[in-house]
Amino acid sequence: MNALRQYATTVDGNLILKLPAEYTRRRLEIIVLPADDLVIPEDKFYLENLSKIMVNQENSKRLWESIDALQTAAAANGLTEEILNEILNESL
Repeated sequence: MNALRQYATTVDGNLILKLPAEYTRRRLEIIVLPADDLVIPEDKFYLENLSKIMVNQENSKRLWESIDALQTAAAANGLTEEILNEILNESL
């Protein structure tokens, strides 16, 4: 399960959230909690940087999943590490 945490201030009782594409056309559970007593770090870029870290972790996860899929497909087609090394060394 992926979760999204954002802090926002309401305007006239309305709240607008910018959601990642993965949440498009999905049924979502929304939980609203007051955060008046929440201490926000003095670094004004903290939440932005935290968001970038989360995106990079997700991209890294997808990269390793793709690498695993390629390795599985290569092995299923008879491509071994030795054969790959031979191919790569021939091109040098």
